[in-house]
Amino acid sequence: MNRAGRFLTQPVSPCACAAPCGPKRLRTSNGPGRCYRTSAAPVCGQSSRIPNERLFGGRTVTHRRSDGRESPMPAVARGDQGNLPQELTSFVGRHGEVAATRRLLGESRLVTLTGVAGVGKTRLALHVAAATQRSFPDGTWLVELGEQFDPQLVAGTVAASLSIRDWSAAPPIDMLTDYLRERRLLLVLDSCEHLIDAVATLAETLLRSCPDVQILTTSRERLLLGGETVMQVPPLTVPHPGHPISARTSAHNEAMALFAERAKASVADFEITDDNREAVARLCRRLEGLPLAIEIAAARLRMMSVEQILEQLGKVDILTDGGRDAPRRQRTLKASIDWSYELCTREEQAAWRRLAVFAQGFELDAAEGITADDHAPNELLHLISSLIDKSILTREEYDDGHGVRYRFLDMIRAYGLLQLEEAGEAPEIRRRYRDWYEQLTQRVDTEWIGPNQARWISRLGRERANLREVLSHCVSQPGQEKQGLVIANALVAFWLARGLLHEGRLWLSRVLDAYTDPSAERVTTLCGAAMIAANQGDINAASALLGEAEALATTLHDSNLDETVAETSGHVSFLSGDLDHAVELFIPLLRRVRDGADRRRHLSVLYGLGLASALHGDTTRATDSAREILEITTPRGETIYNAYAPFIEGLSVATDNPARARRLWEESLQLNASTDDIIGSALCVEGLACLASDAADHQRAAILFGAARSLWTSVGNTGVIAPRLRAWHRQLEQRSRTALGTRAFNIAMHQGMKMTLGETLDYTAADTLPAHTTAQSPSRLTTREHQVADLVAQGMTNKAIAERLVITPRTAQGHVEKILTKLGLTSRTQIAIWVLSRPPPDTD
Repeated sequence: MNRAGRFLTQPVSPCACAAPCGPKRLRTSNGPGRCYRTSAAPVCGQSSRIPNERLFGGRTVTHRRSDGRESPMPAVARGDQGNLPQELTSFVGRHGEVAATRRLLGESRLVTLTGVAGVGKTRLALHVAAATQRSFPDGTWLVELGEQFDPQLVAGTVAASLSIRDWSAAPPIDMLTDYLRERRLLLVLDSCEHLIDAVATLAETLLRSCPDVQILTTSRERLLLGGETVMQVPPLTVPHPGHPISARTSAHNEAMALFAERAKASVADFEITDDNREAVARLCRRLEGLPLAIEIAAARLRMMSVEQILEQLGKVDILTDGGRDAPRRQRTLKASIDWSYELCTREEQAAWRRLAVFAQGFELDAAEGITADDHAPNELLHLISSLIDKSILTREEYDDGHGVRYRFLDMIRAYGLLQLEEAGEAPEIRRRYRDWYEQLTQRVDTEWIGPNQARWISRLGRERANLREVLSHCVSQPGQEKQGLVIANALVAFWLARGLLHEGRLWLSRVLDAYTDPSAERVTTLCGAAMIAANQGDINAASALLGEAEALATTLHDSNLDETVAETSGHVSFLSGDLDHAVELFIPLLRRVRDGADRRRHLSVLYGLGLASALHGDTTRATDSAREILEITTPRGETIYNAYAPFIEGLSVATDNPARARRLWEESLQLNASTDDIIGSALCVEGLACLASDAADHQRAAILFGAARSLWTSVGNTGVIAPRLRAWHRQLEQRSRTALGTRAFNIAMHQGMKMTLGETLDYTAADTLPAHTTAQSPSRLTTREHQVADLVAQGMTNKAIAERLVITPRTAQGHVEKILTKLGLTSRTQIAIWVLSRPPPDTD
């Protein structure tokens, strides 16, 4: 790919899917909560769980079940502004840099902020992104790459940051471009220097394929792409040596203002006075205006004065630390961190270097797990608190506000890892690290079918970086390969639940390559890889993996492995469209698993048998399977399979009793939405659209087909789960298109595509469209804007439009922005759809 400026793209490959998806990040509801299956308090004793505020807006509506009873159901708020973290401390200075960066974003679609470590690139980027949110209707999104070292996972990391589920066998970049093609948003790609080629390739593809996406990157080096605008982020201004420092001067000096602001967090009554003003100025000059070094120094005011900090810092030889060939400011920052490390107690130093093994943070139980032999729990908590006070660690709350996570800045963690190596402790600490995450994943595996399912999915989501680090260590270190296999096996259900199929398949492939000895673990891993490949629609690969697993299981003579192979084979057969073979495998297997202790396998078999039987026309078996699922899941508080039961039953009666099917699918939609299951929600919306078309309610059908398409796009999937359902969908969509006419059908479908999941829930319940989806009057546009809209629909860029209409590209861009604002649209693709479906324009 040409990094000099030629942008390339690749087509998106179709795929199929059929596996329960679970919640992404869940927020525990206030109050005792109620089960969705009954109106009584939950048997499990747990409060019900509802999606977080990024999806649901906090107001509660009533969900009426098919049996007439009601349960609380959160409603979805309009729009999603992104995932930028809240600023926990004030943003000081940088007025010129903020203005310059905003100006550059108005002129270029790719802006890179460069500068030395610790200069504040990330903070500046996040501040600018937050300040420009109103310009991006589809949000401003942070993608943290600082602790991601695998180039193959860069696109997947971006997708995960955007909350896109990966259910496609196509490369993640294809799914990502397909999702972003019609969206207008800002991506902030943070800390790119160690992945510069992979990030450049990704940015190049996105900019070429997604005309309304802009990218702001932070990196120590530029991406070297055509159209890239680079801004060097300087250190904060420091007082000029030899000039008198007045109260007014110090208040307006950026470095001194930052020191004063952060110092107040350490010593509440700290102020810059005539007595300490010159010392603060010297300190800021000594630290060369580097924000991170200034913040580390300010945290020391709890224990010493400004003059004492200067004295201690003076003992560190900045001219030699970091190497004489290193940039001076890099040596300054290293000296500051060296100094901070030396001022820690021996116990604090030990905690710093040992806890640095965690990637992207840790929770208290994990820290206790790897330091149990060194510190008592109470002592460890004291040490963590002390490191927070010294600005070595930061404290973050979970999304649900009910827990705490601790994290190092990237360079402070890197320093700790160096100290860990120098202390000779790295092998032992990494062994404990690996063992703790193996224990965690095994516990999750054991407790998966139960009331803590949603909590475990959220926890593993927070631990993705650590799990990657552990798996990478296992496949690269001799003698640890089998443990990598065991950990990967335990993560298969999580990868399926979170829609991380590409990442899961990548790690399963790596652990299989690393450990090739015949074993039960290898059979299980092969089956897990086959299940993921089949859900991606890659049936050939799934069949090959399954064949290897079956051959190996035969040699091991283990009945449990035989069941694993039969279960996987049933799902692969179903996903390939061979319903007869799937039913033949599932029926005898169900008899066996009922007598066993593995409830997850029991539910998996019932799920597969229920779907296959429903599509095969066996209403009784499908209904029995759905009800048996409820008998298992309801008393245990399980949520994923529980939400699919009404979908299976509705599928079995859709032909003979469409009214009942609609009630069941609306119930399943509510339940799947409540657990943030996009696949399950899309299936229900798809089914409801088909029922509406079959009932000749073609307007409703077109809107729901559009809503379903939007959901499928967000998971990189082409829609529905089996060939028979695809054929049914195509037939009924064409029926509604013919009945309404292409123009009217496109307008209605576009209305559905603009709805959020919560608005789709409201629409299915009351046939009420949100105001923002109603068609805008074409008379709102001027004649020139109509001309520009027509050229946008022809696929022209702003430059091409400018040449055609003899205007400047900036003026063309302004016309496009006005069109988007007037019509309530968010992308050029939506303008094209509007042009195709509108009546002829009025003249001015």
